Order: sequence, then structure tokens, then C-alpha cells
Amino acid sequence: MDETFAVVQTDDSPIDFTRVARVIAEPLDLVVAELVPILSQQAGIFAENLPKGLANVCAAGLLHAGIQARAVPQSAIVELPELVTLRSARPDEAVFFWLAPERKGVVKWADVVWVDLVSVQEASTEEFEDWKIINKGGPTIERFKDRRFATKTSLFVDVVIYEPWLWLRIPQNGFEFTATGLPVFPTRRDNLIALAATIAARANEARFGPGLAWIESRSTPREHRASSSAVYRGFLRWQLTRAFLD
Repeated sequence: MDETFAVVQTDDSPIDFTRVARVIAEPLDLVVAELVPILSQQAGIFAENLPKGLANVCAAGLLHAGIQARAVPQSAIVELPELVTLRSARPDEAVFFWLAPERKGVVKWADVVWVDLVSVQEASTEEFEDWKIINKGGPTIERFKDRRFATKTSLFVDVVIYEPWLWLRIPQNGFEFTATGLPVFPTRRDNLIALAATIAARANEARFGPGLAWIESRSTPREHRASSSAVYRGFLRWQLTRAFLD
């Protein structure tokens, strides 16, 4: 079976997915309007599992449009590792100790390939109580329960390690910051930011996500904000692919 190829953006320029779709929709025999939402969840991995010639056509068209992209073997696209949510951790000088429910491990800083501070918005439903007026032989007020849509935001630090291939998540809530050995701050957010900065300082060979750009610029901490888990997973898959391509 012939090897298939993918088309990958090779720089961090902002992505205009409509512009990308207009370039590659015709070679892929797709409709622009249908392609845009797919691209938004794949980030910089614009197309996958293409014959080599078609992948090269798409990449050349994107380059001609000023979008930095290249065709790579499909085998170069990184699949996300297992996600493990941590309960506590300790970033010592030489290694990173981590503890999750029923699991624990020790990571050498040189084995960390990705670190980012991220918030993800998720639509969900929540139960609430309210009152309504009903007529039962006269107007009365009755309590009732109902459900409504709500948007929740989760904040976390993600650490991807090479040996073993794992995706470690440090959540703002449910994490024991007192076990890190770092100074403790009044808010959980401040503790998470301090831990992110410490990990970034020690895992200095890793690639840092946009949620850690404030470290180098010494500006106010600002996390990488994703509109959904699907969008964030697509972004992370692209960035890890680029890390190994580079």
C-alpha cells in the first residue's frame, strides 16, 4: 500500500481557516463551507491521508497564498498520548514527581516536550430551582427544578512527556498545591501560574505553548484560551507534530 501524506502548517502565524479552505477545497473536491469547521478543529493540520501528489498540490497552493505549509508523511503526524489528570506533583531541580489516582511517576526534565497554561470553555447543562405561579383553585406559587445551558471554563497546565509517552494535566481545582514544595499563594489560579512558571524554567528544552508567552516577555500571565476541548486537542496534536518535525 502506498504511503499517504498530510499537509501541515509550519509556523505560528494566525490561521484564517476560510482562506485555507479556499485554497485546498478544489483539489480535495470539497465545499469551502463544509471544510472550514473541520479545519477549525484540526488547527494547523490542514489535510490528512492524501496521495503524495495531491498533498504536494495543496502545500504548493498554500505556499503560493502566503501560508507556510508542507507535505509530510502521514506517519509523522503525532497521535495524542494518554491523558492523566494529576492530584499532586513536586517539581524538584532534577526531576518532576507526579501523583495521580492509582498512578505515580518520575520524569526527567529533558523528557518534557510540551508545556502550556490553558483554559477551555465547555457548554454543558446544569440543574436549577425556580418558582412558578400555577392555578389550583386559585393562584399559588410552586417550586420546580429544571435544566439550562451553561458555559464552564477549566484552567490547567498541560505537560507532555516523551518517556513514557504521557499527557499530564495539572488542574486548577482538585490539585494539592501544598505538596509542590513551592510558596503558597492566596488563590488557586496564582498557585497554578507559579507552578507553570517553575516547570517552564526547569523543562527548558521543551516547546512552550502560547499560554506561557508571558514568561519571556515578563508581562501579565495570560493563558491560552480554547473555545472547546475538540479545538484544543486539534491544536495540541498539531503542535506536538511540529515539535517532532523540527
